[in-house]
This record gives sequence, C-alpha cells and structure tokens, in this order.
Amino acid sequence: MYRHEDRLLRLPEVMRKTGLSKSAVYRMIQQKEFPKPVRIGSGSRWFDTDVENWMLTLTTEKYDSEAWRRLSLQ
Repeated sequence: MYRHEDRLLRLPEVMRKTGLSKSAVYRMIQQKEFPKPVRIGSGSRWFDTDVENWMLTLTTEKYDSEAWRRLSLQ
C-alpha cells in the first residue's frame, strides 16, 4: 500500500528491520509470503509500510501458521 510519505527501503534496511537474510527475503517473495519490491533503475526497493504491515501480520497470526514456522526455522 503506497502512501505519499512512505519511505523506500533498500535490501540491507529490510534485512535489518526483519531479521531475515537476503536469500530468505527473496525465497519468501517467490512463495508470495513477503512483499514484492518495486524496481527503481537497476535496484529493488520496498515500501516501508509494506514491510511494517507484513511484520504486523506475523504478530497477529497464530504461531502454528505455515509462514511463521518457515520464519522461525531460519
């Protein structure tokens, strides 16, 4: 979800914020379990609100969900 004041995050910021590795981020994108980045030039950026909303979704899901199990195994 885009908002005018939304920041764009680079991969290192996404990794720091989520605690995920680069390979985990891209694997979860392929599995449709993590927000897709937007392409800007040759780089990828994530909207901060997309990452925040993803993190909020994790905290509201039950611990036995498939996405949570995969995240906790990394």
